[in-house]
Amino acid sequence: MIDNISADTNNPVAFEDDQHTNRGTNNEFHGNRQNTPIANLQNLPIGILGQSGQGYHSDQRKRPRRYTRAERIETLAVCKYRVNGDGIGITDLLSEGLVSKKEQAQVTLKYCLERNILFTLRRRRPQKYYPVCLKSEIIKRNIQKEATGVSNTSHGLSGSPSVNHPLWNALQHQKAQSFLEILTTLAYLPLYIHKLQLVFAIDKQYYSDLSREERPINRAKIHEEHIGRRYVKYTFSPRGTVEVAVATTDTPFKLETEEDESVIFSFLGQVKDRLIYLLKDIRERSIPPIMEWILKSCDLNKDVGINVYTGQFVLPDIQLKHADRVFRLYVKLLKGKAYYRVEESLSLESNIPVIEALDNIRHPYKSIEAKLDKLMNLVKNFDICMQEQDRQKRERGQ
Repeated sequence: MIDNISADTNNPVAFEDDQHTNRGTNNEFHGNRQNTPIANLQNLPIGILGQSGQGYHSDQRKRPRRYTRAERIETLAVCKYRVNGDGIGITDLLSEGLVSKKEQAQVTLKYCLERNILFTLRRRRPQKYYPVCLKSEIIKRNIQKEATGVSNTSHGLSGSPSVNHPLWNALQHQKAQSFLEILTTLAYLPLYIHKLQLVFAIDKQYYSDLSREERPINRAKIHEEHIGRRYVKYTFSPRGTVEVAVATTDTPFKLETEEDESVIFSFLGQVKDRLIYLLKDIRERSIPPIMEWILKSCDLNKDVGINVYTGQFVLPDIQLKHADRVFRLYVKLLKGKAYYRVEESLSLESNIPVIEALDNIRHPYKSIEAKLDKLMNLVKNFDICMQEQDRQKRERGQ
C-alpha cells in the first residue's frame, strides 16, 4: 500500500487530480484548510518519505539510492560471470560493500529482478542472479550444457571443448601464450603483502581477565576487530602468547619502498591501539613495541590486470609446492576489475622481528650477501691461521 502511495506522489498529474477529486466530493476538505490534502510533499509521513526516496531537497527528481547502486550491481554480475561463469548472490553484495545487511541484500536483489536488471535461471539455494544484458549468451550456454551433458569447467564456462575436440589444442595454445605474457610482466609490477601472522607474548594475567569464551580444545580466547577494510583477529593462549592475524587479501599492503613499510607499521599501530584498549594496558607495561613483534608467515603477491571478459577462460588456476614453498596463480576480482594474481606463501621458521622480516622480503639477497661475507671472513681467518702454523714449523725446523 505504501508503494502505491509513493508511486502516486511521484506523478504530479495524478497527485493534482486526486486533490481536485477530494475537493469536489467533500466540502469539509474545501472549507477546512487543516484537512486540505498535502501538497508539494510537505509534512509527508516518514514511512512514505523513506519509501519514495524524496524529501526536502531542491532536486525532487533525484532517484532513490537503490537506483544509484543498480549500475554497480549489474557491473558486478557481468564481471563475476565472465570470471567464473556463476551469478551473484547475497554474499557478493556484502563483500563489495554495496549493502550492509543480509536483509538489505535480499531486498536489493529482488528490486533488480523486478526492474529487469538481473534474472535467474532456476530455483536454487543460495539463489544466483545473472545480468540481463548477457541473458541470450547465458541461456544459450545453459541449453548447450543440458543438451550435450557438458558441465561447467574449472574456468566457469559451459560448453567448453573436450580433450578430443579439434579446438582443444588451439585453446591450450592460447592459454599457454596468455600465461607466458603474464609471467613476462611480473618483473615490472610492484610487490604486495597480505595475510600477516604476527606473534608476541604478554602477561598471563591478561588472559584470565579477558572476558571471552574459551575454545574447547586449546582454551584460546578470540577477539575480532574491523580496521578500515581489513579484518584483524586476536588469539590469546593461556600461556600468554598472542597471535594477530591480519586478513588483507582484497586490500594488500604495497611493499616496495620505505614509505610503504611506514604505512604497514602505521596500520599495526592501530592494531596495537585496539589491543591496548581491550586489555586496558594504557601504560603499555605488558604489550611489547611493534618492532619486537614476530612475523611468522605472510603471503606475497603481484596482480596483473586482465580482460574481465576472457581472463578466466584462457588463464589456468595453478598451485605449486616446492622446497617448502607454495606458489599460487589464480584470477581474482577486486573492486569490479579482474586480476591474475601470482602469490607466494612464506613461513618464517626463525623468530625474526617484523621490521627485519619486511626488510629481508624487500631485499631478498641482502641476507645471502651477509652470509657470504661471513663465510669469506672465516676462510680468510683460516688462511691466516694456516700461514701462522707454517711459519712456526719452519722456525722449529731451523
